[in-house]
Amino acid sequence: MGIFKRNLWMLFWLVVAVGVLVLSFILTSIWQSTLRAQEAHHQSRVELISQSAINVLRTQELILDVAAAELVRQDLVNATPEVLPFLDNIMEASPALAGFGMALPDGQLVKVTSTVDVSLMPNLLEQEESRDGFQRAMKSDRLVVAAPTICRRSGPGLFPPAKPSGMPTAK
Repeated sequence: MGIFKRNLWMLFWLVVAVGVLVLSFILTSIWQSTLRAQEAHHQSRVELISQSAINVLRTQELILDVAAAELVRQDLVNATPEVLPFLDNIMEASPALAGFGMALPDGQLVKVTSTVDVSLMPNLLEQEESRDGFQRAMKSDRLVVAAPTICRRSGPGLFPPAKPSGMPTAK
C-alpha cells in the first residue's frame, strides 16, 4: 500500500508539472499571438497617421504654391504690409491652416490672411525661435516644417511650414 501511495503522489506531481508546462506553453503562444496582432494593428495606425500628415503637408505646399503664383499674377509682390482677401479664400479651403502669409527674404511678413495681425508679427529673421526655420526654408525648394514659432506680442503661434516661392524680390 505504501508503494501505491508513493507512486500515486509521484503521478500527481508529474501530472501537475506536465500541466504547468502545457499551460505555460499555451499562455506564451497566446500572448505572442496577441502581441503580434497588436504590433500589426499599431503599425498600420502609424502608417495611416504618417500618410495623413504627409498629405496635409503636400496640400499646404500646393496651397503655398498657388498663393505665390496668385501674388505674382496680381502683381502684389511688394513690401507693403496688407491683408489679402484671396489669401483668406485659399485658407478656407484647408481647415488645417490657422493663417498664413508671405515674408520677404529679409524676414518681414508683408502679405497675410485676415487672421494674422501683420503689425504684431515680428521679423522672422530677428526672432530667435523662427530664425533657423526661416533660413532653412529660404535655402530649400521644398516645404520646410520648422519648430513652432510663437509671437510674443500677439500670443498665438505662427505657422511653421514655410516654402520659398521663387518670386521676384519686392518692389
